Amino acid sequence: MTPEVLTEKLKAACGSHLKSVVLFGSAAAGDHAGKQSDYNVLVVLDRLGVEELKALAPATRAWVKRGNPAPLLFTQESLARSTDTFPLEIADIKESHRVLFGEDVPTTI
Repeated sequence: MTPEVLTEKLKAACGSHLKSVVLFGSAAAGDHAGKQSDYNVLVVLDRLGVEELKALAPATRAWVKRGNPAPLLFTQESLARSTDTFPLEIADIKESHRVLFGEDVPTTI
């Protein structure tokens, strides 16, 4: 499954609650090395409760089953509050990312 296919599945599952899907890391930087590299994905929703997690489950389960790391799931607010907890990860996302859907959230944190 490609990141673009995952994005389509997330759009179908979450509808208007999905704010952004962002590919980050080596694949976004153009350094993806096939099966030796992961596709790292950030998913931002306007809310992230039980309903949203249930809606995301089938797409994310299929994504992980194909050997990809689980997408990072955040609301925009929780992502902004996480910059001191995950400074290296946030820096990596900001440095090399490509928006697959929605807003360019990494530029706002």
